[in-house]
Amino acid sequence: MDPLFTHMTPLITSLASAIRPYLDIPFVFFGHSMGALVSFELTRQLRREQAELPLHLFVSAHRAPQLPDPDPPYTIFPA
Repeated sequence: MDPLFTHMTPLITSLASAIRPYLDIPFVFFGHSMGALVSFELTRQLRREQAELPLHLFVSAHRAPQLPDPDPPYTIFPA
């Protein structure tokens, strides 16, 4: 019944807070598609917080975050 996340920053903040108690053992992140971007941003957030980092970050099915989207999403406005 929780509201959906519609922006990345609140999602990453919430995830970082939720997983912090579990970072006392070795871990890795794997993200596929949008999860690739989420796991990448979550790793960056943990680094900013000087928290434990994953041993590895595995990502698939998403372009590198610094590369522009060749087919950006668009919004259809009524005529």
